Amino acid sequence: MSLFEVPGFEAGLACALLAALAVGPWAGIRAALRHAPTAAFARAALSTVGVQAAALAALAAMAALRTPCRPLAGAPLFALVAFPSGLLAASLGVLCGTATRRARRAAALYAAAAALSLAATLAEGYLGPSAAAYDHLLGWWPGPIYDEALEADRRLALFRLGTLAWTAAAVAAAVALRRRGAV
Repeated sequence: MSLFEVPGFEAGLACALLAALAVGPWAGIRAALRHAPTAAFARAALSTVGVQAAALAALAAMAALRTPCRPLAGAPLFALVAFPSGLLAASLGVLCGTATRRARRAAALYAAAAALSLAATLAEGYLGPSAAAYDHLLGWWPGPIYDEALEADRRLALFRLGTLAWTAAAVAAAVALRRRGAV
């Protein structure tokens, strides 16, 4: 059975990466060029999480039809891995779009932020003792994977609350930039 036949960590990570590297920034930047930051974030978040929710629904339907697995058994883990990254990607897209007011510059700024996020996570993994990698934008890598041992635990939930705090901070920064007339 493929790891992508049921909602769980693997599919959640794929959706987090899809949101962080494609859907979220594109939706956020595009919305920021047309709307005020809070409205832009609402539109971008709806688009980004909508794509992820559609993937979750498709995976659950496929699991129900093609496997003996419980279709939504891994849904909480999928949600904690995917959705916060999508929201952060949308908010960073809005911030970059608001800051630059040009799509290409905003995309370059977002790419720099994503590269910085990845570099910080890789440095922490290289220098630290942990086999796991926690990245607010790019998702969560639990280290050695034993599917039956993966669960939505307190540490992951608290980490994702931090991701939501970064999301709020990015939207607030976009609002502050817009109000100050800096853009």
